[in-house]
Amino acid sequence: MANSESEQNSCAFDCPCLNLKCGKRGNCIECIRMHRKKQSHLPECLHPMLRDLVATMAAKLELKISDGRPAASLAEARKRGEKVY
Repeated sequence: MANSESEQNSCAFDCPCLNLKCGKRGNCIECIRMHRKKQSHLPECLHPMLRDLVATMAAKLELKISDGRPAASLAEARKRGEKVY
């Protein structure tokens, strides 16, 4: 069952994505499909739903969300030849 054009346009107004020029903005199915294909980051609409889950998981790992992303330190460790898990 396809959405009408007016329903699709109204989704663009509710879309939390900050990339206003995105051609997928407001088209949730195409947006999720693109993000799954690229696998570079999660769509912004999923951040609020996952934030609490990530905070709970980080607490179990004794980390804080504010600790930041470890990508830079992991890349440096790999360059030094250290084994990174």
